[in-house]
Amino acid sequence: MPTPVIDKFENKWFFLSNFWESDTARDFYGIRFHSVEAFFQSMKTTDKALRRRIASMKAGPSKGAGRNVKLRPEWEYIKVDIMAIGVLLKFAPGTPEAEMLLSTGDATLIEGNTWGDQFWGVCKGEGENVLGLILESVRHALRSGTYDQMMDAHMKAVVGLVKSK
Repeated sequence: MPTPVIDKFENKWFFLSNFWESDTARDFYGIRFHSVEAFFQSMKTTDKALRRRIASMKAGPSKGAGRNVKLRPEWEYIKVDIMAIGVLLKFAPGTPEAEMLLSTGDATLIEGNTWGDQFWGVCKGEGENVLGLILESVRHALRSGTYDQMMDAHMKAVVGLVKSK
């Protein structure tokens, strides 16, 4: 039997999207957010007040705000770790979101899109699908009991950079 594929994060699968708003705010060193998109966009800047403001926004406006910030110098080196931390916090063990992610079974998760994002997703059959791979890794960590180790690995890559600025 072929492995099932979820190739767009919409409708039934919208909870996989970074634009999905959680009912419960997550916290990362005092930065409270309801969507991974808001968290990710807020972490682009070293300005703590601006970071808090962006994190408090809905997903759509946060994306726009993130496009207009001065990027922290190390952004390109830490952005995948930041995304992984946001996804890990969203799907933390014991949350309804974790159960929803586990409900995807062994499906291949593809962030299919029409806006040309070939790094985080796949557009027109082309792309690295980094977000999909992160989601699959978090799902595996939840199943295997290695969630804390996965979080620790990503935190080690960024914590000194984001706490001190």
